[in-house]
Amino acid sequence: MKEQVSTRCKILITKKIADSLSENEQTELNEYLTSNNKAKQYFAELKRIWELTNTLVPTSIFKTDVSEEWVKFIKSLKSNKS
Repeated sequence: MKEQVSTRCKILITKKIADSLSENEQTELNEYLTSNNKAKQYFAELKRIWELTNTLVPTSIFKTDVSEEWVKFIKSLKSNKS
């Protein structure tokens, strides 16, 4: 069976990149990343994209609280799942 990255794992990865994980969520994410190579790849790719975006687009252009926007994004994922 082909490894997949669960929606929950994607949410945790997003929160990690936004630096908004709780300790329990960090533990949960660590478990995903150590047990699922696809999740580990997904995390590395998303983190790389995030870092590239930060270097290519000056943050002074945006007056946005990135962490707050990620939380909104995560909430929208949860509401779309329902």
